[in-house]
Amino acid sequence: MRPSALSSGGHFSYAVSERDGGGLYRWGTDNGRVYKTPTPVALPSAALDIFGSGGRTRRAIAVACGSKHTLILLEGGLVLGCGVGYFGQLGRGDDASSHEPRLIEALSPAKLGGSGATSDSSSNSGNSSSGSSSSGDRVVGIAAGGCHSGCFTKAGDVFMWGFNRSGQCGVGPEKASSSSGQKGNAMTTVPKPRKLEGLLEANNGPDTSAAAANGGGRLKVVQLVCGRHHSACLTDSGAVFCWGATSFGRLGIHDLSVMKFDASLFHSITCLSLCMHHCSALRT
Repeated sequence: MRPSALSSGGHFSYAVSERDGGGLYRWGTDNGRVYKTPTPVALPSAALDIFGSGGRTRRAIAVACGSKHTLILLEGGLVLGCGVGYFGQLGRGDDASSHEPRLIEALSPAKLGGSGATSDSSSNSGNSSSGSSSSGDRVVGIAAGGCHSGCFTKAGDVFMWGFNRSGQCGVGPEKASSSSGQKGNAMTTVPKPRKLEGLLEANNGPDTSAAAANGGGRLKVVQLVCGRHHSACLTDSGAVFCWGATSFGRLGIHDLSVMKFDASLFHSITCLSLCMHHCSALRT
């Protein structure tokens, strides 16, 4: 095995093998099963056939591990999830866990432009774009946090789902509870991928230099990362947006309350990384 992509979770790891033409392997303790050596993971070719795979298994090109769950990105922009799903982090609209990878149908290219992925159109951030992605859009990047997940598309849109008690999915508890049928703020989850509207407007944040650098237009995401209770994205202008829990200073702002949808903005960054209680950035 010659890994071309690698990610580690709480007690397990996944790798995409370049030598096997995009084959997927895992080892460690994953969803209660122990793999002492790298073991091949079967991808569901039958399920993927409905999206035009012609019955063949698509190659894995990226993998992201959370605390107890994993996301897999396949060629063509299809996203699979497996592992523990107690908080909806597998993106299938329920809290079921799955040992084998299962397709997140709401993120298929065919549905990104329709009703397959829920849009947070109630945002008052002034975003002029419509609630659905442009035709032909597809997922190009994935991220997994403690118990939440995210992805971004070729068009630069961000989708989040899973555990959202601290606003790490970029959705206020009231909206998340409404979509999941829950009441109150307890154990709030976003069970299906939800598009973050307005987050990437170039004038969103205390500094307008991002707007000037981007010609006053909409920013585009080039990297998404998730920590345990917070998330962040890097844009094509080098600006960074963070959201989620602000305790321990993990968002780089002074407010110690919970950040539910607002963003903190930095500039001239080329790479991001999040951990449990902190955020790191590379500036060149």
